[in-house]
Amino acid sequence: MPSAWMRDLPRLYSAYRGSVERNASSQRQTKAQLLRGVREDELPSKNEAERSLASMNSATTTTWVVGSGGLVGGSIAAGTTSLFEPSPISWASSSAARGSMRVACAEFASRVGDGPWCLFWAAGVGVVSSSEELNASDSEMLNLFVDEFSKVRPPSRGTIVLVSSAGGLYAGSSNPPFRESTPPVPISAYGREKLDQEEALQRFVGGRNMHLVVVRVANAYGPAQNLAKPQGLVTHACNAALTGAPLEIYVPLETRRHYVYAKDLGPIMLRIREAARPLPAGETTIKNILGGPPATIAEIIDAVEQIHGEGIEVIHSNSGDPAIHPLEVRLTTETLLEVDSAPLTAINEGAAAVYEQLAKRLA
Repeated sequence: MPSAWMRDLPRLYSAYRGSVERNASSQRQTKAQLLRGVREDELPSKNEAERSLASMNSATTTTWVVGSGGLVGGSIAAGTTSLFEPSPISWASSSAARGSMRVACAEFASRVGDGPWCLFWAAGVGVVSSSEELNASDSEMLNLFVDEFSKVRPPSRGTIVLVSSAGGLYAGSSNPPFRESTPPVPISAYGREKLDQEEALQRFVGGRNMHLVVVRVANAYGPAQNLAKPQGLVTHACNAALTGAPLEIYVPLETRRHYVYAKDLGPIMLRIREAARPLPAGETTIKNILGGPPATIAEIIDAVEQIHGEGIEVIHSNSGDPAIHPLEVRLTTETLLEVDSAPLTAINEGAAAVYEQLAKRLA
């Protein structure tokens, strides 16, 4: 049976669309309040969030987001006023990538000069179900980049932020909720490559004038998600609702994950950039990004069905490998707690936003 918040979705979605009239004399609530059922004094105000973001961007930290065309990287780049935009990197082949990376790294070093800098690595095409070859190509590109960056890196203090995967790293770990100190036990090629990337960057920053933050993100979703990838339950469910195509599911409906709305990740990542400034050079910090409380696949499908107003055809497929998808990846966090005060979008509000944007795209 759907939980209380699921049964209440029609009213909540109506509120999201702005169709609920509020008495002007009554206490006004934001969309997030309506969807979470909390009081105004329990959430940061919009003005506070905007002032905080403006303060973070006021510093002249030159920021490069490698992978800014993707879901997460695009969110980071959108909120960065000190964004470095290099000559395009070619991902077509190793040789093409190396040559274009060499040019871009030199441009970055020239732009930074002796000022502070931050580099976000959010590039990659692999997902949990991808082949070993495709996932390995992501690691190869990172290693090529590190090699070229090491030749011209700015001498000033900097920060590297690696966008990693909580689901990939903790898939085989024991004793949830998993925290940053939990030993990672990847059980898929995707997870193993993510761990290799983390370790490669840890070796690189050792002894250098930079700090590494490894951000293990839960399931990110948003309207900009690539529907060609077998990834992104919320977006694929909305697409199925709008197009009438069946939603193919490879794992049990009881599978439970945390979900993070991509637009929320930009402010969170900028907070991480600022929090890393005083941290020791040559060392690494790991940070889990949870988003909201975990939800099951069944709850996500129910949410989208109620937004859509009718059911979705769901096909349980045997084409995937359920062994690499644990039933639950429950997270907690114990590091850089100051960044967790950033406002978050509730899963049903985020699903409604994805539905709206996809509807406009398909119209």
